[in-house]
Amino acid sequence: MPARIFETKSNLPAGVRCGDFVVFHDSSEAYAEVVATLLLDPDRLFAAGQAIQSPWQSAATDKTVVEIGGRSYFFKRYNCLGGGYRLKNLFRNSRALKSWWAGWKFLELGLPTPRPIACLEERRLRLLGRSYLLFELIDGAQSLLDRWAGLSAEGRRDVLSLLGSEIGNMHRRGLLHGDLNWRNVLVREISRSLEVYFVDLDGCSDAGGVNREQAEKDMSHFFRDMQRNQATGEETALFMASWEKAFRLR
Repeated sequence: MPARIFETKSNLPAGVRCGDFVVFHDSSEAYAEVVATLLLDPDRLFAAGQAIQSPWQSAATDKTVVEIGGRSYFFKRYNCLGGGYRLKNLFRNSRALKSWWAGWKFLELGLPTPRPIACLEERRLRLLGRSYLLFELIDGAQSLLDRWAGLSAEGRRDVLSLLGSEIGNMHRRGLLHGDLNWRNVLVREISRSLEVYFVDLDGCSDAGGVNREQAEKDMSHFFRDMQRNQATGEETALFMASWEKAFRLR
């Protein structure tokens, strides 16, 4: 079943042309300075940021943390990979724009993800060049992959129980993440309680309705990482019980 195009009820303007860029942005006044700074020269802003290094670095994307108006933001750039890339994306949205709309859909449904601030697609005669995505930065967050080893036994149970509920809620709402590996789940502790956030939503789809087979396929990378990081049978069962309860909620 083909994924539906994401629809959003938020008060966001449609994309507008600004030079070589098609621009989508949060319309609230609080981000006016941020968007204006971004549009001056996105690559210069990107170069001035603090690059985020990863063992899974690829030529397709670069990530950095930038500061605008005294606040830090997560800035992701999707690189142009040549003529074939331009032609392939001639009549479809960039990965950045897919992630932009998915992020707003998550927030509208109460699913935890960083707030998208702006999305830029570089288009010349419809041919896609680079694209950019700016998010609010979740201070103090780590990927679950990096955080797991430092969690106590109780902390591991808490985070897996919370994630089971959030993923079950996502599936109940008809959404599939597309790549639920532990790098794409952020965890942070606030006032002795844990928070989780889903990131890298460019593979996300709105299936309209999700059955168990689709949900289990969507969680395959999550199960793989539980096994690789030696989650116990008890921890796995707790995750599944929380997922089942949220998924079956009506």
